[in-house]
Amino acid sequence: MNTADAPALIEYASKSLDFTPHDTKWIPGSARIVCCGISPSSKGALRIYELEREGTKDLQHDLSFRPQGIKCATFGASRLGDQQLAMGDYAGKISICDLERKDSEIFQAQAHEGLVN
Repeated sequence: MNTADAPALIEYASKSLDFTPHDTKWIPGSARIVCCGISPSSKGALRIYELEREGTKDLQHDLSFRPQGIKCATFGASRLGDQQLAMGDYAGKISICDLERKDSEIFQAQAHEGLVN
């Protein structure tokens, strides 16, 4: 394979995390990313970063965002600009929350008996 024509990834910033990340997504219409995973205490962890010239700035850091670890996330369930994150967790629940209002859960349903992947 000729790697000269292959896409290249350029590292912009590097961060150490205090949880195990499972999914990272760009927040639509912004210079921010959200990183979801599981904390050492098995809670759902969430961290939001804003990209800046000097690297990144932490906007939100919560190691107990959800009672269960977060396995997957998407913005595919929201309109552009709404910043509603749909998440699947280790207990089989799917939930949608508004990232602008941290405690605002819009929707929740038991989707599986075990892990939502």
